[in-house]
Amino acid sequence: MAIKLNDWNYLSTADKDAVIAFLTRNCKIDLESPAGQVTNQSGVYPIADGTTSGGNPMKYGDEYRIYINSLNNCPPFLQGECKTAPSPYEARIGGNEAIVAIMRYGNFRVGNN
Repeated sequence: MAIKLNDWNYLSTADKDAVIAFLTRNCKIDLESPAGQVTNQSGVYPIADGTTSGGNPMKYGDEYRIYINSLNNCPPFLQGECKTAPSPYEARIGGNEAIVAIMRYGNFRVGNN
């Protein structure tokens, strides 16, 4: 699963602020885009064109992920969606629409925040 935009929208301002405070200096946001859509934006990783084993295109659009350095004091909004992440990160979270909303709210960018 992934964090949901509706869940983010229903958070109180205090809860949203807690999420932003937790992620500040504690996360990296990655963006993967289909190879034909990659811009010159720093930190965007191209996904090669091709098909999955099921015959579907590899990616239909942009895919955002939040990589978290430390889960100490993780807000409840994020806790249930934390997945195992590659070292050196403790967790990874997906959810394109919610991540974009978090980025706007916290003035975050792709890369380290």
